[in-house]
Amino acid sequence: MLSKINNRSTFSFKCFMLITVLLSYSSSSFAYLTLSKTRLVVPANEMNAEIVLSNPSDRTFGYQASVLDGNFSVSDQFAVIPQLGQLDSKQKQELRVMNAVDTTKFPTDRESLFYLSIQEIPMLPENAPKSSMMVAINDVIKLLYRPESISKHRKNAEKSQLQWTTHGRKMVIENRSPYYFAILNVNINGKPVALPKGISPRIAKFQPFSKVSFKQVVHKGDKVSVSYLDDYGIKQTTDVSFLQAPLKAK
Repeated sequence: MLSKINNRSTFSFKCFMLITVLLSYSSSSFAYLTLSKTRLVVPANEMNAEIVLSNPSDRTFGYQASVLDGNFSVSDQFAVIPQLGQLDSKQKQELRVMNAVDTTKFPTDRESLFYLSIQEIPMLPENAPKSSMMVAINDVIKLLYRPESISKHRKNAEKSQLQWTTHGRKMVIENRSPYYFAILNVNINGKPVALPKGISPRIAKFQPFSKVSFKQVVHKGDKVSVSYLDDYGIKQTTDVSFLQAPLKAK
């Protein structure tokens, strides 16, 4: 099966190498192959985790799975089994992500962030012209290594471990937890706040024991809430309480 993938996709890889690079790490909404989760947690006490790769399309695709580090470089820390394969139309394949290297170098007081990458391999039809060019897309999700010492306190941590303060015309959000949070929006009176450039990417993968601050006036009486993805990738919204009282209403 793997030789079939290699033979039929070699030419297309040469043709769209640049396009593949440009579209790498793009939204999964453009991908044909889909994953059963939007994030994958590898608990330290289990050393592996499973996820299902599906092909809901009416075409056949090959795939190559790999784990990337925080800089999006291929990591040898984890192995994906099977790493390479082919999915016919409506077919599914369970992928197992296993720890392949000693984890003693990892912090034991916080999560470590990696990414699971699924590279689609388009299959050229038998009668396709030699000049055919097809586009490959990567589907990339977060992969979190979670030490055993913090595994029991993750549920609803966004509600208890995000600290909110105001300093004059500044809002400060502090992640006091050992977990990566995925904040989608900060809302005031039901409307999303237009966050300054660079803040949204930071809170989308809000690092453990870190904080962000930005210019945002909050008046007394404003209703502030935060929208985020929980540990299962489900969108949640909860009200926010500030340690320091907001400015008086105008």
